Amino acid sequence: MQRGFVRAENDRLVFEDGSEARFWGANVQARALFDASNEMIEQQARRIAGLGFNLVRIHHHDSADWSPSLFLSNTDNTSELDAKNLDRIDYWVKCLKENGVYIWLDLHVGKTVSSRGSDRIL
Repeated sequence: MQRGFVRAENDRLVFEDGSEARFWGANVQARALFDASNEMIEQQARRIAGLGFNLVRIHHHDSADWSPSLFLSNTDNTSELDAKNLDRIDYWVKCLKENGVYIWLDLHVGKTVSSRGSDRIL
């Protein structure tokens, strides 16, 4: 990243270089994460950065309400990930990072976790 990692300093967020961290963000979520080709992801990452965004929230990638998702389809077991869809998320992160865009990987959306018959809501 251009300014390095972000850290908390008292009541502010600051970059490694000491400057105050300010974010202008957007969401990329659900089907848009998984149906894009590499070329389209590269194009969108450049466009997002070109519009002045420096943060993207990756959202609804692991929600039972959306398909496709990170989990294997046609199974109730959410402990098995779909390698192809995991690769899509990885490619988004790579391309956004190359364009100086920070990532917020949202892990608290209301995911249902199941493992062969037992369910619980996080």
